[in-house]
Amino acid sequence: MGEPLVLVFDVGTQSTRAFLFNKKGDAVCSYKVETEPFYSEKVGYAEKETEEYWSAVVSASNGLKSKAGDLWDDIIAMSITSIRGTYAFLDENIKPIRPTITWLDQRLAKPEQKFPLISTLLYKIAGMYRTALKQRRMSPSTWMKENQPEIWAKTKYFTLVSAYLNYKLSGRLCDCTASQASRLPYNYKKERWQKHYELTCVVYNVEREKLCELVKPGDIIGKISKEVSEITGIPEGLDIIATGSDKACETLGTGALRADTASISFGTTATLQITTKKYVEPQKYMPAYNSVVRGYFNPEIQIFRGFWMVTWFKKQFGHEEVRIAEDIGVTAEQILDKSLTEIPAGSNGLMLQPYWAPGLKIPEAKGTIIGFK
Repeated sequence: MGEPLVLVFDVGTQSTRAFLFNKKGDAVCSYKVETEPFYSEKVGYAEKETEEYWSAVVSASNGLKSKAGDLWDDIIAMSITSIRGTYAFLDENIKPIRPTITWLDQRLAKPEQKFPLISTLLYKIAGMYRTALKQRRMSPSTWMKENQPEIWAKTKYFTLVSAYLNYKLSGRLCDCTASQASRLPYNYKKERWQKHYELTCVVYNVEREKLCELVKPGDIIGKISKEVSEITGIPEGLDIIATGSDKACETLGTGALRADTASISFGTTATLQITTKKYVEPQKYMPAYNSVVRGYFNPEIQIFRGFWMVTWFKKQFGHEEVRIAEDIGVTAEQILDKSLTEIPAGSNGLMLQPYWAPGLKIPEAKGTIIGFK
C-alpha cells in the first residue's frame, strides 16, 4: 500500500468533482463531471431532479477510479461536501417525491398564516419584522404548504440535498451541523434544531418530525455497503466522515482559521468567510454559520451568482475560446485568463453591479451592467 489517501466529493451547482487527497492536502488525482445547474418551468423557478445529484456522484466516482489506477487501493476514508440551501422532499422510503428546489430559486410565497402576535410585536420592536416576513416568503416549506399541500403532506422528510447524499452513501439520513446554511428552523449558535418556543422558529415553521438527524463534523456516519460499492466503485467498508457545506470546507482548505484572516470563495456565488470562536452575526439578525472546525463559526457575506457571470460570458461570447480549448486539451477559462492580460485597467469603463438577487437589507436593489458594448 502506498501513501494513505482520502476520497472527497464536491457536489456543486454546475459540476460534481471527485478528488484523492494526501495527508499534506494535495490533490493527487481528480475527475470532474459537468452538470446542468437547474431547469425552470416558470420565471424565477430553479429546480433539479434529486437523483441527478447522486448520478453525478456515481459518474465522478467511477471516472476517478479509472483515472487513479493503483492509487484507488490507498484510500482509507471518504467524505462528501455539497452546495447549500438546496432542498429535497422525501417520502417514508426516503425516495424523492418531487424535484429539489435549488438555492438559485427565487419564487416567493404569499403566507396567509400570520406570525403569532407576540412574535410580531417582538420582531417590530427589534426592527426585524420586514426581514422575518421576507425570509418566510422565500422559504420553500412555506411555498409548498400554500401551493402543493398534497405533496407537502406526503413529505416524510424535508432535508437539504447534503442529507440525501449522506443517505445514498451510508443508508443513514443525517446531515452535518456545518452544512446548515438554509431556510430551516436551525439554531446556529447552539448547533441544533430550534425549539418550538424560540423566537424565530415560526419564520420557517417546519414540523420537527420532518427534519433529519444532525451529526457533528468529523463524526463517522457509516460505512460503504457492498451495494453502494458495486455502483460507485468505492471500496466496501470504507468509513464515511461527516463534513460541512462546500463554503465551510473551502474556508478550512484555505487555512482561514482566525478572525483576522478571510477566505474568498469564487464559486457560482462569491463569498467571504472568517473563522471565529465567538458567535458574531455578519449582519444584524443574520446567523453565523457553523464551521467544520468544531465549536467555531463562519460569519459570511456573499455576492449572489458571483462567478455565474463567467459561465454566462463563456456561453454567450466565448465560442472561439471554447473551440481552441477543446483542440489543445485545456479549459476555456484558461484561454480566457490569458486574454485578461490584454485588457486595460478599468476595462474601458465597463462596470458590473451584480445584484442578481437583492440582499435582505436592500430588497429594491437591481443588477446592472454599465458601459456594455
